Amino acid sequence: MSSQQQARLLMEALAVLHQRGYGLFKLSCYVKDGIGAWRHCIFASEEFPDNIGAWPGPKQGGSLPGWGIFSGNTPKEVADDILEQYPRLAEAARGHDEVYVSWFQQILADYPEGVLEMESPDYARICGVGSIALPVLKAWRKPPPTPEEIAAQRERARLKELDGARQGYKAWEERQRQKAKR
Repeated sequence: MSSQQQARLLMEALAVLHQRGYGLFKLSCYVKDGIGAWRHCIFASEEFPDNIGAWPGPKQGGSLPGWGIFSGNTPKEVADDILEQYPRLAEAARGHDEVYVSWFQQILADYPEGVLEMESPDYARICGVGSIALPVLKAWRKPPPTPEEIAAQRERARLKELDGARQGYKAWEERQRQKAKR
């Protein structure tokens, strides 16, 4: 499955979750320039943050191709997997945001193979199509971070990424050791 198909699958799984009563699930996503990876973060909120990285609420993110936040081959399977893997996030997503959910359902219908890019409540586009209309979403806003806060946030993200790479490498080494023992 291509990364575009995986991205679309996650979008459709969120629509399934919306129908199941998890209507506060939202998706923040964009395509990383240069490498073409679709970065995504699902989160639970009545509002849409200006900066998902600085947002303190429950969230889970990943990148396609590479590290996705779900497994499954159908929207229902992915929805089930999200509920199982992230129970705290799912509990926070119980409720309904009529404006966001209706808009999200409409873009799925209007762009049946489209992949969303939306990092803020102010701008959205469909990959390969261009900008799309947005409803007026409630936005979580705070004063812009100071240069020191930005530097600290970047350092935390860099250290987290390094730690993830180390953990992945250790797991790979262990699998290689296990294969060699066989």
